[in-house]
Amino acid sequence: MTYCGKFRTKIPGEVVFVYGTLLFPEVLNAVTGRIFPAQPAILKGYRRYKVKGQVFPGICVQPAAAVDGLVYWGVDDCSMQRLDDFESDFYQRQRLPVLLANGKAIDADVYVVMPAYEHLLSRQQWSPEVFERRYLRAYVRRWRGFCR
Repeated sequence: MTYCGKFRTKIPGEVVFVYGTLLFPEVLNAVTGRIFPAQPAILKGYRRYKVKGQVFPGICVQPAAAVDGLVYWGVDDCSMQRLDDFESDFYQRQRLPVLLANGKAIDADVYVVMPAYEHLLSRQQWSPEVFERRYLRAYVRRWRGFCR
């Protein structure tokens, strides 16, 4: 059971912090078949980079950095499994503290690039705006039906 929003509404399920393609509801829906309540959040101590040769990002530890993203509330077990499958073994799901826009710190599941794959990060910043403009439609088409 998690608590969402200023009224502390109880929502069953997990809390997941996203920072890449899953920021877009269209991608989340293509992968899980669901849309979840969302709230802006920041993950401190990590940096987001483009993955070499891909349109999606990854994050790795960088103490002085921070990553903007969203927290999804109430993610059910089936959707968590779909997210694990979508993220593949390139990422490891970790429980990390994130900071909500209201300043409250909470723990959330975060997909972090496995250390063995960090060399595939380009060290170029990944831009949600560029992804949306150039790649979002094709990316959604690629993943549509993944949840079936």
